[in-house]
Amino acid sequence: MEFAKPLLSRSLYVALPPLLECNPFQSEGRDGWLSSPPLPEEIHKVVSIYQAALDLLHQYDVHPEVTSQMFAYLFFFSNTLLFNQLMEKGSSLGCFHWSKGVRIRAAVRLLLEWAQSVGLGPLADQFFAKLCSVASLLAMPNSQLLQVSLQEAPG
Repeated sequence: MEFAKPLLSRSLYVALPPLLECNPFQSEGRDGWLSSPPLPEEIHKVVSIYQAALDLLHQYDVHPEVTSQMFAYLFFFSNTLLFNQLMEKGSSLGCFHWSKGVRIRAAVRLLLEWAQSVGLGPLADQFFAKLCSVASLLAMPNSQLLQVSLQEAPG
């Protein structure tokens, strides 16, 4: 599967950065409260890459341990790329505002939900932990941040 890593990495390198700017709360295509809305295009592209990799691994009856190693790599790569993009370009993209933090957290949650639905939830949780922590911090209202700061301040 080593031959697939560069191709998947290049695809994710292009597909992942727009995830930081997408709106996961869009409601187009919703037929009612019972149906879930389609994934935003930015998230759908990433999920499609993951799904294509998973389909190929299943098609060729790759051992589950190798599948797990491949997705450990893909999730590590994805987390690292998004985390670095956020640190390098976050302020210019407006990512350090509460509303943008909420969107980023929701977008990452949609990726994690896909991973959970295909049995890769614990692996995704492990490798997306840093990005999830940053997204949760960005999504925290200022008033809560102030409370935490005041509670931890030396008295």
